[in-house]
Amino acid sequence: MTIKAVGYCYEECRKAIGKMIILDELPFNFVENQGFKSFCQVMQPRFDIPSRLMIWRDCLKIYVDEKEKLKKALKDQRLCLTTNTWTSIQNINYMYLTAHWIDEGWNLNKEILNFCQVSTHKGETIGQAIESCLLEWRIDNILTVTVDNASSNNLTIKYLKRVTSNWVTNILSNDFMHVRCCTHIVFFFFDQM
Repeated sequence: MTIKAVGYCYEECRKAIGKMIILDELPFNFVENQGFKSFCQVMQPRFDIPSRLMIWRDCLKIYVDEKEKLKKALKDQRLCLTTNTWTSIQNINYMYLTAHWIDEGWNLNKEILNFCQVSTHKGETIGQAIESCLLEWRIDNILTVTVDNASSNNLTIKYLKRVTSNWVTNILSNDFMHVRCCTHIVFFFFDQM
């Protein structure tokens, strides 16, 4: 058995708990569970377990820091976007937007840019939500937008083409922006058989 000297940093421990909450999709009140408190007492008796409010703040800080890193990584990248919408069992409409790009090391990257509620599944509403997200992230370098075959997505793409038509980074007047999801096409084909 080898004994190794290890330093203790309260801030690093709190940050690690925040990352655990995020990665394992745990509720903020997880830190108030007796099992977690007992574990922490054994691992590091000096560690003062933060409240769920402090953990919430730590997670928010991690999010803000990671978002800034991602904004820097996206700068000057040509992005392919993917979006989809659905309605929950509570009858609430949601949308996500994912960016895909190849970095200077030829690595394929994929990151979720937005997950939000939308009022309807109408094309213009979805287009406005995407536009809002692009402006928030300062993204103006779009190559394609992949959507399913819902007819409202034709209006989404039409809206996006219109609002990005004057962007100096658009390619061929965005004529090839619209990409239809292959999986939806195949499933639709087999559904019709």
